[in-house]
Amino acid sequence: MAAVVQYFDELEIGLCVRINRYGRSAALRRFFSVVSRLGDGGAWLLLGAIVLVLAQAVPFVLRAAAIAAIGVTLY
Repeated sequence: MAAVVQYFDELEIGLCVRINRYGRSAALRRFFSVVSRLGDGGAWLLLGAIVLVLAQAVPFVLRAAAIAAIGVTLY
């Protein structure tokens, strides 16, 4: 059992080191920074507006807004 754990531990360390090297790329860091910013709310507001206009889904958008407000309040 210990050999299996050691095997996966070494596998994980190698994988983490390889992935960490990619993090040194400025372009990759900028990409994930933009993705992170979009996830902060801008993309969700845009998506809600698009759904509201194209699908005329007022109940859906109102429900999503209410759930978001509850989530922010609890946070």
